[in-house]
Amino acid sequence: METKLMSFRDTIILAMSEEMRRDENVLLMGEDVGVFGGDFGTSVGMLEEFGPERVRDCPISEAAISGAAAGAAMTGLRPIVDMTFMDFSVIAMDAIVNQAAKTRYMFGGKGQVPMTIRCAAGNGVGSAAQHSQSLESWFTHIPGLKVVAPGTPADMKGLLKSSIRDNNPVIILEYKSEFNQKGEVPVDPDYTIPLDKEIIINSVKKTGKVVLVNDAHKTSGYIGEISAIISESEAFDYLDAPIRRCAGEDVPMPYAQNLENAMIPTVESIKEVIRKTYNKE
Repeated sequence: METKLMSFRDTIILAMSEEMRRDENVLLMGEDVGVFGGDFGTSVGMLEEFGPERVRDCPISEAAISGAAAGAAMTGLRPIVDMTFMDFSVIAMDAIVNQAAKTRYMFGGKGQVPMTIRCAAGNGVGSAAQHSQSLESWFTHIPGLKVVAPGTPADMKGLLKSSIRDNNPVIILEYKSEFNQKGEVPVDPDYTIPLDKEIIINSVKKTGKVVLVNDAHKTSGYIGEISAIISESEAFDYLDAPIRRCAGEDVPMPYAQNLENAMIPTVESIKEVIRKTYNKE
């Protein structure tokens, strides 16, 4: 498969642009997505190609943006919402949780909401308590929503394109600390990745050990759900050590870099958890 070295940021632009060229019903909406090119530079050049009708700068109201996107999706469009910081999704919860997520069920499958919500998540970049949260566990608790978290630029392209093509609302996490990281990305404009659990189960069956890491708060974090998935699957019988978690501390994120570093998983703290796993302490 032919690939190209790309950053997460450029991969996001590529995936959205390819889908907008493929389907005229796809549009991008959010704050500063047009002239400014996105608060994280994830829509640079798109206004010039697709125009203001399909790259829509919106008022500073996440509730209004998400409500308008849900309504647009119900009428046949396929909106992509740039939520900027994931923290701002709190303001848009009604449109996402009570409207977008439930419409297809409440109308017996006749009402579809093909809506993709892009959220810059995670910490490690000094964004403080109100701009550093990873709230994926909130959304994964809601039936009707799909949540994806790409770990490589190739995953970002495949999962973002799958999300845009899906007829259900999808939350996609974009980790702020990874925007500049690069990796090989398939150039095929039809490259997509399905959502599944088999890759986790097969990995556990291969290694027999599991260390789960994320920077969200440890209590009720999504890695706890992954642990349960493993424990309730055939992979459990392959484990030869306890499943261990390494996550953020259960306090709001401080602004000071040294305090932030003390709160989130580091190379050394991850190594220590791995050592405990192998030593079975």
